[in-house]
Amino acid sequence: MKAQLYVFGDFSLDPLARELKRRDVFIALPASAFDCLSYLIKHRERPVGRDELISAVWGRTDVSENLLAQTIVRLRRELDDAGSKQSAIRTIVRVGYRWMIPTAVIPKSFDVAIASDFSNEVSPFDGSLDKDKVAARQPPKSSTKWRDLYTVRTRTKIALSTSLVVAVAIAVLVFLHRRYQDTAFLPVVATGTGLAVVLPAEVKAPNDWQWLQLGLMALISDRLNHAKMPTMASQIVVSQLDVKVGDIRKDAFSDERLGVSMRINPRVSLANGKWIVELDARTSAHETVRVHAVSDDALTAGNIAADLLLVRFGLKPLKNVDPPVAQQLLVQRIITARLSAQEDLAQRLIEQAPPSVKNLPVIRYYDSLLKMDAGDYGTAGRDLHALLEQLPVRPETEVLRGQIFESLGGHAQYEGEKEEALKFFDQAVPLLQGNGNEIYLGYAYAFRAQVEKSLQLFVQASDDVGRARVSYARAGDLQGAAIADYQTGLILTDRGQLEASMSFLKKSYEEFSRIGGNKAMLTVSIDIANDQRLLLHFGEALKTTDSFWPTPSFVKIRPISFWLSLHRAQALADVGRVKEAQIMVNSILKESEATDKTLLALTQALQANIALVKGDYKTAFNAAAAAKMPALKDASDIPYAQTWLVLIRSLRGSGEIKQARIETRAMREWVATKTPDDWSEIYIELAEAEQIAAEGETELSLQKFATIMNRAQQLGVPELLVDVGQSYASKALAAGHIDQAMAISGTLAPWATTDMRAAMVQASVYQALGQSDAALAAHKLALSLAGERSLPTGN
Repeated sequence: MKAQLYVFGDFSLDPLARELKRRDVFIALPASAFDCLSYLIKHRERPVGRDELISAVWGRTDVSENLLAQTIVRLRRELDDAGSKQSAIRTIVRVGYRWMIPTAVIPKSFDVAIASDFSNEVSPFDGSLDKDKVAARQPPKSSTKWRDLYTVRTRTKIALSTSLVVAVAIAVLVFLHRRYQDTAFLPVVATGTGLAVVLPAEVKAPNDWQWLQLGLMALISDRLNHAKMPTMASQIVVSQLDVKVGDIRKDAFSDERLGVSMRINPRVSLANGKWIVELDARTSAHETVRVHAVSDDALTAGNIAADLLLVRFGLKPLKNVDPPVAQQLLVQRIITARLSAQEDLAQRLIEQAPPSVKNLPVIRYYDSLLKMDAGDYGTAGRDLHALLEQLPVRPETEVLRGQIFESLGGHAQYEGEKEEALKFFDQAVPLLQGNGNEIYLGYAYAFRAQVEKSLQLFVQASDDVGRARVSYARAGDLQGAAIADYQTGLILTDRGQLEASMSFLKKSYEEFSRIGGNKAMLTVSIDIANDQRLLLHFGEALKTTDSFWPTPSFVKIRPISFWLSLHRAQALADVGRVKEAQIMVNSILKESEATDKTLLALTQALQANIALVKGDYKTAFNAAAAAKMPALKDASDIPYAQTWLVLIRSLRGSGEIKQARIETRAMREWVATKTPDDWSEIYIELAEAEQIAAEGETELSLQKFATIMNRAQQLGVPELLVDVGQSYASKALAAGHIDQAMAISGTLAPWATTDMRAAMVQASVYQALGQSDAALAAHKLALSLAGERSLPTGN
């Protein structure tokens, strides 16, 4: 059997060596507990029955379930999963247990580094030569990465989003090869166990060369990283700067959780026609290493100096041939322009380059990326396909071909071609493996996970997030853990594991906060509020939106402000402040760009929800019908299904029972054609049960409601439970089944103080039981929770 490691969160499990580690620290487990954990992880794609687990672990069936329960308790304690969270090992009622943490399967031959708190990512948004310029920087108008970072996902009432957030523009192109000279006579210095950080260079040269401040920093950082010295991504370094590059905050990189163990200060000067690059590296042990190199051009001197530094720290530089100076110079200037939020400058540099340089594959690739940044996806896609066809299939082109496939995957994903995107990412991954390109490989895994999640392939998505986390850790990419934790949270949300999701999302928020990822923090805040709404913590969700309302001053782009307004409006509507929410909805519909169909559809869907809870069925129907456009379906099946349910309910509210039946059948036909998911199935079954009741088949509808309620309880999402339960209880009471309604009310009781629907169910049950005082108190509570909304009377 091939040796494998299972990597999840801070842990790694080696089944053959029988070792469980947390951040490289061994955790001692009894043999039966280790076997139990291994079996659950191995079969994580499904629940494992108690009898099956007992037989697999103890080799017999006469072991008591009490012993198994004690073993599970021990495992949960070791995994910090004690209490009611069940974010690692979940109890499946009347079945057994299931492993829930996203887990990566890594070949044992890999040198696995488990990220304790971080991985990294390269953010296109944070940091620049000029902080004001960064704040005003426009993300790509149609870019998948911008849409991922700022598009919204909401599951309650109206689900507001298009996809996972996997953030961030493709990082610096590593098409720069290595040269080094023998310096074995120099003493080797220990680097420590953390990250190196390369600071902006001090430049003593004419003004035309001031771009070397960031350009040389990025060059040296990438060169060190690809020679196995984990180095902080340049984008994160820039995000720690004050207004002027070179003015490093005194406390920058001092946070021990960042794991910085060495600061490298580059200096570059031009004297007598020669470029001199000096690197001063100071370790956390207060040792200083100095190297310098001289060459006819600045970048060659930088490459040599970086290689000399690697040798001093006992690392071997890569010994490939460097690209031509003209090519390397242009690539590095493009990188610098993108670091400085100057995409227009990067495009001009390419346009002004001589044909012999402009037509080089790596430059053509960058040209395509810049077109994507500008929203010209059609031209960029055609250019990338043409470049791929012309690029020879040789080992030295593997990295570039892998990046092209990755970019084509992002293009296909933006166009809604999910299966095609998956094929491109599948081709990108093997090309990027084993080439020292851990950052690119990490993003290929992350992008593929995003597509897999949208296709309901949650096990595969979780595995890829785990692989991405390992790649980020190996590269020393600080934002990677934040991205991986964010993706993990979204996957757990879709699986109904909201408490566990909140834990990952809050951790991601803290990580972005430490590295200055303000815009990424907005995105995470949106999804934290989303989980809070699904948990029916509406007050907390509104408070979370306070972090981006009013719109922060660093958000200068109107489309982004519209997305933030949409989430704020949702939070206001959830606490009954309907008038304020409606004003914001009207403003978005009036002022937002007509080209953003997804924003338009989601806003109309929210408008439909607001109208429905006010009892304005005509407006609800019109808004839901307008929202049910292809853009909403492409964004996510869940908001599409939920909006369809709103449309059907508005028809029944208007007395159009026959038309509601037609829409219900059409919705069922649509659900039958798509990838199955619990959310959409519950929505269509709820629509069918309500329709059956409206047509007078009460007992049949109650049987169907019981099945739906059980399914909603298994998923465990309070929003769905209350939506189903409120409708179910009203039908049970109408049929005289008070005991049945009492049971439903008991199930919804935990949310009766925060959700008007649950409170109204209690009031109705008390009234049916003749308990007038209790009914009046519950009714008053429901009124206070409703705010400007009408109290629910059934669907």
